[in-house]
Amino acid sequence: MIRKSLLFVFALCFCLQGAAFAAVNVGQRTGTLRITQPDGTVVMVAPSDALPAIGSGATIEIMDGTADISTTDGSTVNLFVGGRTFQVTAGTTVNVTLDPAGAPLVGVTAGQVTVATADGGTATLNAGAQVLVGSSVTSATGLEVV
Repeated sequence: MIRKSLLFVFALCFCLQGAAFAAVNVGQRTGTLRITQPDGTVVMVAPSDALPAIGSGATIEIMDGTADISTTDGSTVNLFVGGRTFQVTAGTTVNVTLDPAGAPLVGVTAGQVTVATADGGTATLNAGAQVLVGSSVTSATGLEVV
């Protein structure tokens, strides 16, 4: 009985570990990131710093440079870029570039991203879409697809 209980506990821990690591991955990056974890903890990460584990539901602000961000199945992340929030759904890969003036280019290479517009609406970006977001964007029709 004790063996079965221990086996069950180990199996449960293994499953929960997988759920806990359903996460956000940052690949290539050249800039500074401001990561707000789901618990509210804020971490600034310079290009040469090691990345912390980023939990599902976190917000990543791209301060400068570039970053490739992907989500595993079961995880989501909010990207804050150029004054806009991009909601990255599970199983999505996004490339973000800020030019020296701070203009963001967001490219979706896999999956789907939703961006909040200034007028309170949303626009959906599917794989293959690239969007240059300017400060004057006020609606989904204001997004310039490159």
